[in-house]
Amino acid sequence: MKGLVRGTLAAVALAMVAATADPLAAQGRQKEIRLDFLSLQTSDGDTRLDAAFPGGLAVAFYMNESVAIEPRFALDFQSGDGIAEGTVFSAGLFVPFYLAGDTGRSGFFLSPGIELMKGTGDREFDTQVNYGLDAGMKMTRNDRVSTRLALTLRDGDSFGDPVIGAVFGIGLFWR
Repeated sequence: MKGLVRGTLAAVALAMVAATADPLAAQGRQKEIRLDFLSLQTSDGDTRLDAAFPGGLAVAFYMNESVAIEPRFALDFQSGDGIAEGTVFSAGLFVPFYLAGDTGRSGFFLSPGIELMKGTGDREFDTQVNYGLDAGMKMTRNDRVSTRLALTLRDGDSFGDPVIGAVFGIGLFWR
């Protein structure tokens, strides 16, 4: 069942991009690099708060005023006494749809996506496939900077039950 949901989500996201994107016009359009450095997740009665700099990294390539293609990357290192030491690497692809149509600078958005995770060291695990949806708000701070607050929903191989959370980040725009 999870495979069917994953495949459907990916197909819908790609179909929406193909229907609304203008790749030739995107060559001169805005790009954004974003650092997500504060996150909160809750699942199975456990809550986790992460504050890290630089945290997760996302790069958005705007296809038009309302749609972007957004690769995301994150590394999570842990070491110390009494904890499982190791690294978790994640890479994903999300497709944000901005309702304000201002090239992702402000307003509400929905962002479906898929991500891969791999653990090493004491946290080693085989590659896992997860999918999710971010819904939130971006707020313009100046011409090139915006902040982003999103509620997140994730499910897939890494989770027993769906994970609900939130993430906060800062984005920098350029052409």
